[in-house]
Amino acid sequence: MSGLVDYVLWRGDVSFSVSPFNKIDALIFSQLVYLNFKGIVPETFDEAVELSQFSEDKIDKKIEKKLAKKLGPYINPENLTLLKVCADSKRFASLKLTAFRDIYSKKNCEQFAAFTVQGKDFSCVCYRGTDETIIGWKEDFALGYMDCIPSQTDALEYLSEAMSKLKGKMILSGHSKGGNNAMYAAFKIADADKKRITSIYNFDGPGFIREILDSSAFKKIAGKIHSVYPECSIVGMFFEHPDNYEIAESSRHIVMQHDPFSWEILGASFVNKEDFEDESVFFYKTFNKWYSGLSKEQMKSVTDKMFGVILNTGVETLSDMEKDPLHHSGKILNELLKMESKDRRDILNLAKMFIKSGKGNFPLFENFKLSLKS
Repeated sequence: MSGLVDYVLWRGDVSFSVSPFNKIDALIFSQLVYLNFKGIVPETFDEAVELSQFSEDKIDKKIEKKLAKKLGPYINPENLTLLKVCADSKRFASLKLTAFRDIYSKKNCEQFAAFTVQGKDFSCVCYRGTDETIIGWKEDFALGYMDCIPSQTDALEYLSEAMSKLKGKMILSGHSKGGNNAMYAAFKIADADKKRITSIYNFDGPGFIREILDSSAFKKIAGKIHSVYPECSIVGMFFEHPDNYEIAESSRHIVMQHDPFSWEILGASFVNKEDFEDESVFFYKTFNKWYSGLSKEQMKSVTDKMFGVILNTGVETLSDMEKDPLHHSGKILNELLKMESKDRRDILNLAKMFIKSGKGNFPLFENFKLSLKS
């Protein structure tokens, strides 16, 4: 069995003309976009940076430090190693990175990032998933009650610009919320541009409400979607999904399987499992039954209040919450005690759902444990 770095070391001497672009390549790009390329990769489509400049013998130590900026407990630091081995390989070294965008707004509840990888015969638009910001996680929950969350608007605008600036076929890819953004942008783009999209790769990304999946616009691109989930997917079980997916075996446990560096790879494919683990099935059924039973107004109210509890403690990232968990648990309890009993009950029931599914290993809700016992 092997992982992403092993795949590059194995396949790195083979060009795309000999071995065409595949889903492991797409997953690699969806991980590299988590690195901090701001000020390193140009923001516009008019300029580009060759991947070879990030090889072990060329990369500047200051740039290396900037790229490796901590993005939270779900983002594997091995991304930097992955970047270097790609830059040292024949397969990836001559690829160009362009149009890196990074948008964050607490006011607009918006977290978005993307870049485009240009090869000789393809362009791959890659969307970053949820990072460690609490706002990024809140935006995920808004998928249930907003017709379009801010990062989806950003994703569509980015793809529209890419279509106008670049020629030829397009591939879309993203992990976590990035996978959702890839699917959303593809089904919202103009029909003429839909035809240019060859594949859409969704790696453990949240789904959509049923009305979107049943829409004619979504059905036009559904056959191009390739979804991959780990055997114990939690994040990917938010809402509903297209039926065409595969389950990848993971070397990690429960919610930490969200990390694609744990997915087992054999050759240019994933090692597949037939079924999801019990925790994943439990979460999918419980969360979606509970959330679908709420009106959009109720969904928004619960989401606003739950994340308000977290943000009112002064934390803005998962790393902030990890620094002094006992202190932040006390602050969360204090915030909950200020609320009406029904609101408090709704929030704690949702927290219990995540904690039970994640077997006590879900950073966003770890600080609710003290509150649940009180």
